[in-house]
Amino acid sequence: MTRYVRDDTNIQTKHMHPFIAKIITREKESLREFQFSLKKAFDLLGNVYAPIFFCVACLMGISLPLFAWKSGGVLNALLGARGVGTLTSELTQGMWMMIVALVIFFGTKMVLTRLEGKMHEVFMRLAYTCELIVLVLLSASALSVFFAHIFLFLLWKICAEKRIRVGIAIAWFLGLVWMFFSLATDVALRVSTLGDMVSVLAICALFFCAVTRPFFQKP
Repeated sequence: MTRYVRDDTNIQTKHMHPFIAKIITREKESLREFQFSLKKAFDLLGNVYAPIFFCVACLMGISLPLFAWKSGGVLNALLGARGVGTLTSELTQGMWMMIVALVIFFGTKMVLTRLEGKMHEVFMRLAYTCELIVLVLLSASALSVFFAHIFLFLLWKICAEKRIRVGIAIAWFLGLVWMFFSLATDVALRVSTLGDMVSVLAICALFFCAVTRPFFQKP
């Protein structure tokens, strides 16, 4: 059975360009390794604890993107409340949502620290995957940012050489700096609000950190 799967993979990739085939094979192997590790973790933890840690990892991946996305709305609500001189329900709800997101993040992080070794690595990778997916989905409100995130993520995956990734990270960071000044100009010209600027910058900065963090954490 194993031999048949490997031959099928070769049939699918042998007609492709060698560079593309190499990338696809590498990503398939990485995905299979993660699936195997996750299945093994479920087998070791059992039917009770495995779903709990699975949900905890997913919540950890969702919490920070939710905090970043909500920060702009809270800022706009704060400026509006300051203008009318009263605490609005929108501001109160937004602040509580941000507090809950932070509590969930630190709480789930503490729960996952109870796992050790390969088990901890597997569930942290699950949280990392959820974080990337949520960040891409949240950026869909601005199509230019959405497609830029997909392009940069694919470019990062394709270019696995260390020197190239360092160059991409530097160019990406400079792009974030340029985006800051561009959005600040739009705010000054009243094209967009300060809250919109904060939300977009927070999501983009968090996506940059999420994508590049595993690379720079490697010894």
